[in-house]
Amino acid sequence: LTEEKGKLFLQKTPALSHAPEEEPNNGNNAGPSVFGGEFDVHPHARAYVGTLAARRSDHAENAMSILLNELRPVAIVFVGLHDLMDNMDSMDAASLELMNESFISLSRITHSCNGVVKEMIFDDKSCVFIAVFGAHSHEVNNSFDATVCAMRMQNALIDLKMNCFSLGVSFGDCFCGGVGPKMRGDYVVMGTEVNMAARLMGKAPNKGTLVSKRIYSNSKKYIKFMKSEKIQ
Repeated sequence: LTEEKGKLFLQKTPALSHAPEEEPNNGNNAGPSVFGGEFDVHPHARAYVGTLAARRSDHAENAMSILLNELRPVAIVFVGLHDLMDNMDSMDAASLELMNESFISLSRITHSCNGVVKEMIFDDKSCVFIAVFGAHSHEVNNSFDATVCAMRMQNALIDLKMNCFSLGVSFGDCFCGGVGPKMRGDYVVMGTEVNMAARLMGKAPNKGTLVSKRIYSNSKKYIKFMKSEKIQ
């Protein structure tokens, strides 16, 4: 995606916004298709804006303008893939394959539990996969969805023979919206609960999951929890 095409896309020009009315989209048009008068994110742009931003941009006449800044009650799942971080300096084909399989598996689980993938990054903590629930939709119980997602992720990583990983889950009001300049902006989820999920991930035992008190309160009716030791 060139800078020129990117500008055209963000301005929603006819060249990239939709097919002419007299020529219905038959699947051969490279631009976004029209469904009930609404627009999908351009397939090339989707690779750059990320899954969460793409979800929020879909079905918006003005593309990135739908990324409204707001406080929303969201649940966040942090997954620390410590095995991948340990092999970062000597990444071989097997490690790359494990990374790819982990991302695919965790992404599928996230989507099946009504969540979206925020990102998968390498930072000073570990290789971290982040999933968000409720940032772009109104579900009945985001805490429950996030908890079920974490449980399924834990089982999936065990099946992938991951030896060192941990998960943290939290819920609360977070800022959800677009930040940054128009050409290089991103859709972010920020707040104390995001930091809480990251801290719980760091404190969780190997191959285990820690959840916040709010997650417990909102999900204890449906899920049986085990009390952890006191965390400083």
